[in-house]
Amino acid sequence: GVLPSIVVAQAIHESGWGKNRIGNNLFGIKAGGNWKGAARTVGTHEYVNGKRVNVNAAFRDYGSVADSVSDHGRLLAGSRYKSVVQARDYKAAARALASSGYATDPKYAQKIIRIIETYGLDELDRA
Repeated sequence: GVLPSIVVAQAIHESGWGKNRIGNNLFGIKAGGNWKGAARTVGTHEYVNGKRVNVNAAFRDYGSVADSVSDHGRLLAGSRYKSVVQARDYKAAARALASSGYATDPKYAQKIIRIIETYGLDELDRA
């Protein structure tokens, strides 16, 4: 139920066009306490009180890119991201991702929107 433009833009942003994916993880999904699969801990950055700080974080490590895409769909289908699934346009969906806490970057929604607009990914939503 997530707009295709959002899925593609997140994969582009989170993986640096596939160059920086961690264990086939295209979406930068962290391995929290409920995660039962493999994980990799790597250096990354978060925003805390508006400031960028370097941290080590555990990310989900998938056996394939397809597993990453499926898990991303399951994650966004959960109640926390209900507003993302309900969004009818990419701008509302990007803002819903940010307000739901998908990322700590205060400019996350703007970055996702910029990718969609730069590459015309909103065409995917009309297909």
